[in-house]
Amino acid sequence: MEIYEEIMNQAKHGDVIFSANTPVTQPSLFHLSSFEFKSLKSTDKIDRNLLRSTAKVNRCLLLLSGNITLKDAYGKRVLEPGNVLLSSGSDALDFPIPSIQEDIIYIRLSVSGEIALNAFHYISRSFGPAQKLPLNCQTFKAALRLTQFLKSDDAKNPYRTSAEAYHWFQNWWSDLDRLANARIRKIRHHATPENLVKTGLVTVKAYAQFLGNTNSHLSEKLSKSWNVAPGKALRMARLSEAARLLEKTELSINEIAEKMGYSSASSFIRAFKVTYSVTPSAYRIQHTAQNASA
Repeated sequence: MEIYEEIMNQAKHGDVIFSANTPVTQPSLFHLSSFEFKSLKSTDKIDRNLLRSTAKVNRCLLLLSGNITLKDAYGKRVLEPGNVLLSSGSDALDFPIPSIQEDIIYIRLSVSGEIALNAFHYISRSFGPAQKLPLNCQTFKAALRLTQFLKSDDAKNPYRTSAEAYHWFQNWWSDLDRLANARIRKIRHHATPENLVKTGLVTVKAYAQFLGNTNSHLSEKLSKSWNVAPGKALRMARLSEAARLLEKTELSINEIAEKMGYSSASSFIRAFKVTYSVTPSAYRIQHTAQNASA
């Protein structure tokens, strides 16, 4: 990957490798409104709007080198090389101000216009706003190719620029689709409802987010693999795991309910009683007595 090595070497010798801003021209084009290839030192201040989008402009950040730390309501997350972050209108992640402890290199693209915005919206809905890709995949190769193109005189032609930007998007889409399908194929052979629940993936929605896939697509795949509706299979596995936790641990009812993905202890108690004909508390007492007598 010579182009990658060449540009990464350039990144060590300057802060801004390349940046471009182009106005909206033809509505029919896949419009790249801005493009930034940048190197930041750990002492530099990061723009708090690094990824934030608007209704008319969506952004995508590709991290090439270094780590970015994000802290939000879900805790601390460390973004590594190969992470792709997408901010697509109302679907955008509400990213806090990031922090860096080492030098980073990233590419940030902004798109506008109906065609490009719809394309970004589709990616966000289908694969999620945060993705992990190998650095040697076509997404990054095409982004670096786009960098080289934008440095040339050909970038003055809006049709050529649109074509190159769309070429990058197609590679990104293709990589995401290929990797998502590969993960699902692996899961179809190894994942069971019981194993998913034990790893904390207690609903189809949680599993889909973990894979970066849509609920409907994943449900279809799991239905064929499990020969039962995945929602039903996971509900039974959750209750079975809850029963095990009642027997083997001292976790409270509230803690078990939360661990099994129930919105409240009362909803967990109702679901448990329907299956086991007793409340979780009664079930625990019965099995504590049985274990004591044994």
